Amino acid sequence: MIALRIERISLEDIDSSAPAVRAIDENEVQGLAASMRAIGLMTPITVRHRPNVRSPAGATSNFQIIAGRHRYAAAVFLGWKDIDSIVLDCDDIDAQLWEIAENLHRAELTALDRDTQIAKWVQLTAAKVTAAKARRVDEPWPGGSQPKEKGQAKAARELGISEPDVRRAVRVASLSPEAMQAARDAGLDDNRSALLAVAKENGAQAQLARLVTEAAMRSRG
Repeated sequence: MIALRIERISLEDIDSSAPAVRAIDENEVQGLAASMRAIGLMTPITVRHRPNVRSPAGATSNFQIIAGRHRYAAAVFLGWKDIDSIVLDCDDIDAQLWEIAENLHRAELTALDRDTQIAKWVQLTAAKVTAAKARRVDEPWPGGSQPKEKGQAKAARELGISEPDVRRAVRVASLSPEAMQAARDAGLDDNRSALLAVAKENGAQAQLARLVTEAAMRSRG
């Protein structure tokens, strides 16, 4: 179980340099800053306690931001010195799962964003299953099931979705980076049926070709 507490933490003691699940939207930062200036911070950010960690820029901090980067950025913009924070004592996997859980509740996620997050949850859950197995080397996998399969089943339970939905998400997330970007450029990143059709193709070039076909089909109505 993850241990947590709420503290007011200096912004200078928070490292925000780790790669984020969701890119910072400056318009959202400005909107949050206006709200926070008027009524304060309604929801604390979430940080992980990691004493004396050095960031890529060379700064040393005791906390790493997990969720609430836009709120953090808005606080910096406003010139705040500190911010209310939910502090977690957890490992790398649980920190990533926490961030994904928060992002999956955002209405603005596209189908591609959502499926990518679900697939990442499956990957992290499978890694936890593997780690647990490593601690019990004398125990066989029950029924011959593998970590990935157990990760999908566990993700479905934890996220409150069906296992077929999880499997579809994993298929969409298997798209090549080139196909994912092309889907966004073509406006197909929120069309799951098109994404699943493209994911059936093997290799980036075949997927890009299928994307052209899918985009043409949908442009005709």
